Amino acid sequence: PLRNRAYKWFVPREVYPNDTYPPYCGGPGYTLPVINMEDAFVGICLHALGVPVTEPPPGTFAMYRLEYERCRFSRLV
Repeated sequence: PLRNRAYKWFVPREVYPNDTYPPYCGGPGYTLPVINMEDAFVGICLHALGVPVTEPPPGTFAMYRLEYERCRFSRLV
């Protein structure tokens, strides 16, 4: 976590006391976090629940636009 108040993603120790975040899923949106780093918040929740992070299926969350295919996207939920 960034501890310098000058940074946009600053997180005070009172909000999250550990020096590093556990592995987390990067993604567009899925929950309302307690801290402003929603990706890291999901990682914290997974870590607390003992749920390991896995790699997504190849090409699923690529950083380029995929053409919509109903079958592909229906398997993600």
